Amino acid sequence: MPLSRTPLCIVLALFAVAVLCSCGGKRHVERSAGPITDTPFTIFNGEYENTNAMLQSPPRSVAVLPFSGGGGAWDTLPREDDPRVVVRQGMYRHLAALPYRDAELHEVDERLANAGFTSDDEILTALEQSPRRIGAALGVDAVVTGEVTHFDRAYAGLVSQVSVGCTARMVRLSDGKLLWQASHVSREFGGGVSISPVGLVMGAFSSLWNLRGVQLLRETDELFREMVATIAVPESPLAVRSRPPDIELFAVPGAEHTFRDGEPITFRLVGEPKCSAYASLGSLQASIPMHPVPATQRQILRGQLLSAVRDRQRAADMEPTPELLADALEHIDALEIYEGVWLPDSGIETRGVTARGYLLDARGAQAVAVAAMRVAVDTAAPQPPQDLHAEPLPQGASLRWAASNSTDTASYEVWASRQGQTGFEPVASVTDTTAVIRGLADFVPAFLRVRAVDSAGNVSGYSPPVRTIPEPQPGIIDAAATSPDLGGSVSGLLFLPAERGPYSVTAPLVVEKGAALHIGPGALVRFAPDTGLTVRGTLATHGTQDAPVFLVPNSTSARPGTWAGVSLDGAEGVRMSATRILGATTGLNVRDCAPDIEALTVRASSQAGILLREGARPSITCSLIRGNGGMGGLVVEGTGVAPRITSTVFDGNTPFDVQSFTPLDIDLSGNHFTADPATSVLGRVRTSPALDAPPDACPNN
Repeated sequence: MPLSRTPLCIVLALFAVAVLCSCGGKRHVERSAGPITDTPFTIFNGEYENTNAMLQSPPRSVAVLPFSGGGGAWDTLPREDDPRVVVRQGMYRHLAALPYRDAELHEVDERLANAGFTSDDEILTALEQSPRRIGAALGVDAVVTGEVTHFDRAYAGLVSQVSVGCTARMVRLSDGKLLWQASHVSREFGGGVSISPVGLVMGAFSSLWNLRGVQLLRETDELFREMVATIAVPESPLAVRSRPPDIELFAVPGAEHTFRDGEPITFRLVGEPKCSAYASLGSLQASIPMHPVPATQRQILRGQLLSAVRDRQRAADMEPTPELLADALEHIDALEIYEGVWLPDSGIETRGVTARGYLLDARGAQAVAVAAMRVAVDTAAPQPPQDLHAEPLPQGASLRWAASNSTDTASYEVWASRQGQTGFEPVASVTDTTAVIRGLADFVPAFLRVRAVDSAGNVSGYSPPVRTIPEPQPGIIDAAATSPDLGGSVSGLLFLPAERGPYSVTAPLVVEKGAALHIGPGALVRFAPDTGLTVRGTLATHGTQDAPVFLVPNSTSARPGTWAGVSLDGAEGVRMSATRILGATTGLNVRDCAPDIEALTVRASSQAGILLREGARPSITCSLIRGNGGMGGLVVEGTGVAPRITSTVFDGNTPFDVQSFTPLDIDLSGNHFTADPATSVLGRVRTSPALDAPPDACPNN
């Protein structure tokens, strides 16, 4: 049979009608229930042929192969923008509505790959030379393929024209005979920002529901609709049934991402009112009921759609006219919006599923639409990670674990807790099987666990938790005191954790050069009369706001001055945090060293709260010097003294808060004095500007 060619006059007439429609718009019209036959359109703006082989022995099952075209110009485009992919998807969308058993595109690709085909060129070559090989791989009677001949947009003022064209053919795989062929170019006016009410409304739906991929397929839809309509379908009830109802739009919002466990899938269909609607999702779910949205929701959508119409027009520098908005509103009101929701079961993992929407009218006529984007569902949780190990770090931990054996694992979450069984919170997300966790407290046990997250966002169960204790340097925890009784020289590393206390110092305790004493948060150290702590090596107290370190007399009823206090005598290194020194002779005696002190409280000393002597260079902040007697709160004497004291409160010290006997100027500005410095500070001391109140950033004050 020769190719049927549409006369040029008809082509020009259709072109004129298209331009007029793009200016005037299209309204939804109830169509008559005239019969549909297997005779294609009597007016077709292209060429087509149904061969004798098609008419005598039509196929029962059809698959769509990849399309060619572009001459390599499209090879670098993202897959979703490749014209060959778009045309193939559009052809499949309309072919799926015919009475054939079809194979979904992802199934076609998987079967061909499993059969050893590695490229589209190899597939198309095999179709020419060995169609039976294609048939054996796909298990269908025939295939459709072709070439994209046009794919571009042209702009003229406010109107854009989308030009899409292709040649397509259907081939029987048993003998390679041609069954059908067609060639067509579709030029859709208003393809950029539509100037017709119909285009505006459909564009508004796409914007409102964030439907990616829909606009381009709508612009190319006419090409596939007209071409597929020329296929001589087999004689069936299709030939005598009523004309199907209109489906303007069918979509799955959010289909650009994978639906994970517990996430419902919503189906939306816009079409003729007073119909029954349902959706299907391949083999996952055959029938998902869809119902008209409630009146209140429809009214809200009506306003949102009208706003979207205005926004889209104004974004294109076109002010919508009242007449255009009225036409758009009339079109919205003539449509029904159907919606259905399906919650997949757990344990499903599949991609590339085609969603179909069905509209059935009262006469029994049914229309079918295929969603522009295929659906991916992954409700299968990954396997939990195993073999979690933790190594302590300063205020942190280093973790490693065995990877989850799930192939689509995308990342891992690390959770931490201080309780061990409860209170876990996320602290890190990584893509590797190692992690370094910061922000943990030294000497405080931390429990850590890990879970896997797949590419869809599903999470695995947790690994068994591991326990670790961060420490400022390796080996401190292992050096914990074996007895609560202390005294004499410390010549190595000694750690006083709170859980092994309270500690009792029965003889003067001396930390020698090269030695180190670490006192853990919450530790209580009691000093017998005439004892004290002298540091020549290293001292670190690791108190916190909630768990300060206490250095106190061995009796709560002891009078001030029964124990000597803490003496930093040329110490090699001192870091004191949240430490309380109570009831000593001199709370803190500093000579020839530069301790770093934060949140220190010195109270009820009999001779002085803090004594700074030759070469003392302490840094003291956020501290409290209160109620000390003898010479008062802070006493400075000797040479080379250079204290840096800030955000500290001086309160109730007698006879003075500060006495300085050095000829150097001492800067104590930025502190709070409860008494007037003019009478409570003696010597060359600058206190201005002083803080009007205890600093809020120092809760220990």
